[in-house]
Amino acid sequence: MTQIANFYTKALNNKLQSVFINTKLAYNFWIDLLKYNLAYDANNLTKTDIAKNFLEQNFANSNLNIDTIAEQIGYSKYHLCKTFHKQFGISPMKYLQNLRISTACKLLINNPTWTIKKIAHHVGYNNDDYFCKVFKNLKGITPNTFRKQSIHYDTLQTIYDFSATKKNTLM
Repeated sequence: MTQIANFYTKALNNKLQSVFINTKLAYNFWIDLLKYNLAYDANNLTKTDIAKNFLEQNFANSNLNIDTIAEQIGYSKYHLCKTFHKQFGISPMKYLQNLRISTACKLLINNPTWTIKKIAHHVGYNNDDYFCKVFKNLKGITPNTFRKQSIHYDTLQTIYDFSATKKNTLM
C-alpha cells in the first residue's frame, strides 16, 4: 500500500522522472500485488481444500488411500471424510475414483496405442481388471468399448464431463 501512495505522491508533484523509472515502479507494484494475492489465497485454503489439491496432484499414486490423505493434512480419516463430503458433496475416495476415470478417458482418446494396462497404471490402478470394473461401473461401458466409440468422440466432451464432475463436487 505504501508503494501506491508513494507512486501517487510522485505523480501529483510531477516527480516521475522517466518512462523507464515509471515502468519500474509500476512493475514492482504489480509484483507486490501478485505476491500478496498468492499469500492471501494460500492462507484462505481450508485443510479440506488442501486434501482435494493433494488428491489432484497425487491421483496416479496407486498407494494413495484415505489414511495417507488424512495424515497429509493432519485430520483423522473420519473427520476428513465428514468435512470433505460437507464441502464438496462427495467422499474423498469417490472424488479420487472420478478423477482417475476422467483422466483415463482422456488417455483412451488421446493415446490410442496405449494398452488398457498402461492406462490403468498411469491413473493409479495396479490391477487392470479392477480398473475395467471401476470404469464400467462409472461409465456404463468398458474402456475398450469407450475407446472404440470415441474415435469420433470430442475431446472437449471429456473435459466437460470432468468439469461437470468437479462442479458437482463443489456444490
